[in-house]
Amino acid sequence: MKRIERTTTIEDLAANPHAYGLPTLEEYAKVRDAIWGRDDDGITAISEGPRKFRQDLHKIHYELNGKRLSSENEVERALSDYGYGLADIDLENRDSRLKKKVEMIPLGGGKFDLVVNFIP
Repeated sequence: MKRIERTTTIEDLAANPHAYGLPTLEEYAKVRDAIWGRDDDGITAISEGPRKFRQDLHKIHYELNGKRLSSENEVERALSDYGYGLADIDLENRDSRLKKKVEMIPLGGGKFDLVVNFIP
């Protein structure tokens, strides 16, 4: 059996898209957002993501080398003994020289606690 090769061109697709299982440009334009999402969806995810995260956060627990500390002030005082400042303690500061281990503890219903263990 001899195999026949056929090359499909862009003109073929444009002339009869249904023959190739494709929608017309007009059909595609109607469903584009449903398939690919809107252009501003990424920006919405960036701005709404942290808000949703904080909304479901119940409580943050702080630890120093695994020992539970009672407040943020106690964290600040304890870490100052090791020579760390507020910039090092900041959880969003990824360039800090202070190591931090963050663990999410699910509470059910989408809620959770965070346990932040500072490791000087």
